[in-house]
Amino acid sequence: MSDRQRPSGQGEEEGARPRSPLLDWAYLDTCLQHGIPEARLLQMVDLFERRFAEDRLHLLEALEAADLARVRASAHRLKGSSGSIGLATLRSRAAAIEAAAKGGDPAACQSALEGFQEVGAASIQAFRDHLRTHAPQ
Repeated sequence: MSDRQRPSGQGEEEGARPRSPLLDWAYLDTCLQHGIPEARLLQMVDLFERRFAEDRLHLLEALEAADLARVRASAHRLKGSSGSIGLATLRSRAAAIEAAAKGGDPAACQSALEGFQEVGAASIQAFRDHLRTHAPQ
């Protein structure tokens, strides 16, 4: 969990839908409150979505080739880009892959990659849903 992430349940209104642990809510709320336009945030997540598919493929190829230096570099890139738009769970998963690659543990890399695509897709959708319901009009 990032130091900026608000634990799920804090600051929610009575009857409000629980906040997904996929996102760094404090970071996203700060972005919206400080005037980053919804259109710009949507551009950022669209770009991330395209890059995520490429970077995930690079991770898989590097792991299959047992090139842990490439695994580490790809995971590091994903960790940074997912963190920069508030995708907290995906950032954490990429950090785990990076650490496993740095530690020379391909089995741990493979384990951390399980469900990675699904977490990425769910995170991107949660980001878009949050903008749809919370962006200033």
